[in-house]
Amino acid sequence: MRNLIAVILFAVLVGMSAMPLDAMADSDASTAPRLNHGKKWRIGYYEGGPYRNYPINLRTIVAGLAGLGWMAPGDIPAYQDDSDSRKGWDYLVQHVNSD
Repeated sequence: MRNLIAVILFAVLVGMSAMPLDAMADSDASTAPRLNHGKKWRIGYYEGGPYRNYPINLRTIVAGLAGLGWMAPGDIPAYQDDSDSRKGWDYLVQHVNSD
């Protein structure tokens, strides 16, 4: 069963890599900011508790959303406890805006 799943996954990945780039560009998968039927999007993010990778993940997601134009750029300051991203969330809530 594992081998079958691996073969199917491989076939899907090969098929995707063979797709012409212009075909992917013509799809409705734009990353440009747009409203959700006239309303702002709400994005959920879940952390299973403090972990050393979570703050860097959060910073990277914020940088990516800002780079795509979904939110104003905002650098989350470094904090003493590098495994707890709660202060980063608090900073974003108070200092970053998005249309």
